[in-house]
Amino acid sequence: MSSSSRHQTMLRWSTSSFERASLARLAWFDSTQYAYGQVQKTKPRTLAYALHDSPLGMLAWIADKLLLWSDTYPWTHDELITFTLLHYFPGPDTAFQMYRKNLPGSKEFAVQPGVERYVRVPTGVSAFGGEMYMVPRAWAEREMNVVEWVEHETGGHFPAYEWRGELSGDIIAFVEKYWEG
Repeated sequence: MSSSSRHQTMLRWSTSSFERASLARLAWFDSTQYAYGQVQKTKPRTLAYALHDSPLGMLAWIADKLLLWSDTYPWTHDELITFTLLHYFPGPDTAFQMYRKNLPGSKEFAVQPGVERYVRVPTGVSAFGGEMYMVPRAWAEREMNVVEWVEHETGGHFPAYEWRGELSGDIIAFVEKYWEG
């Protein structure tokens, strides 16, 4: 099944306008923006060497992601440089390795045969409207024990930075409601 037909099928399964918008955004992202992920999966060290050798190249790489994935957040130059340095100082390879290790067939692949995938612990989800990898609630519930699901119209891939008040409020409410200890 092609990526396009897969996304069309997904759209038919979704019921809410939030889910349909999330899946449409995912289809757009997969078809026009995911090349970076393929490079990070297959050649993480090559890319890391190139970016670490060029601070300006690293800034361009990181700023592209921050600006594109952030919905409406108005990044300042200082913030873009700070985020870049957080990857530059330890070396970008550390951030890229998760793509490689989650490549199906790798020894480190997160889902190993014979290992139960379902997450039984109570799980809370803060769903931000600008996130490009937001799946419908029903899909998340097949993989984990979703007991709390909060939808926010705005916010992108970096809610801890863009929408820290909303995200921290969701986390505090979840912990107060479900923490046993």
